[in-house]
Amino acid sequence: MMHKTGESKEEKIYLVKQDADAQKLQREAMEKTIAMTGKTAPLFELTDINGKRYTLNDLKGKVVVLNF
Repeated sequence: MMHKTGESKEEKIYLVKQDADAQKLQREAMEKTIAMTGKTAPLFELTDINGKRYTLNDLKGKVVVLNF
């Protein structure tokens, strides 16, 4: 796995060794992401930091950015 930082004008790249289990989980997650690309998002419900609940239908037609 490669991590990049842009702390200054120089860009630093750190190489981090992963064990086989971590590599498998990362590969499976990427495969799921690729399989969902271009498809409709599954229905979900979430609560914002103020306690307000939202469903996917509440957000229809709006730009939604999820940061995990």
